[in-house]
Order: sequence, then C-alpha cells, then structure tokens
Amino acid sequence: MIISFADWKYSGNSRSRPVIKSGGAFKNDNYRRTVNMLCATGADSATMKHSVLGTGHTLYVTKSRTSISLAGKKNVAGKDYSFCSYRDYYLDINPI
Repeated sequence: MIISFADWKYSGNSRSRPVIKSGGAFKNDNYRRTVNMLCATGADSATMKHSVLGTGHTLYVTKSRTSISLAGKKNVAGKDYSFCSYRDYYLDINPI
C-alpha cells in the first residue's frame, strides 16, 4: 500500500520550534486544534491537560524521528478550510 499526501499541502518550518500548550484537551475542539498546530509548525511536541471534577490527565503528543506532517488550505464551495495530515506521532497520557 502506498500512502500519498495531497499535493497542495506543505511541510511546517523545521527551523521554528514553538512551545505548544493547551488546557482542557477535550473541550470544544482543543485536541484537534492543538495537534493541527503541531502538524503545521516546526514544534516537536505539544502538551495538553484535561481535568474533570478534580481528576485529570496530562497528554503529551510528540513527533517521532520518522513522523511526517503536511498542512494546507483548500477552498471548498467558496469557503477556506485548513487541513493537516500526519503520521508517526506518539501519544503519552499520564494522570495529574
């Protein structure tokens, strides 16, 4: 099987290393938005926290040595959408 990325997606700038942190990982659309930021930038990892009624977890999403990320924007029916594709990201979940 061969997997190809869309030709209109691009790789994030590998020289930029922003720190990505998010609270409320599963509130609204935070998880997807945070992973998309990781995908679209040169950041190596993202840290998210989530808690409900005093119990929670810290989520660490890390790019592996073999990870690939491509991001792009596409106009669909007159509206711009951002898309991101990635593979080989690690997810580590630890109790707070």
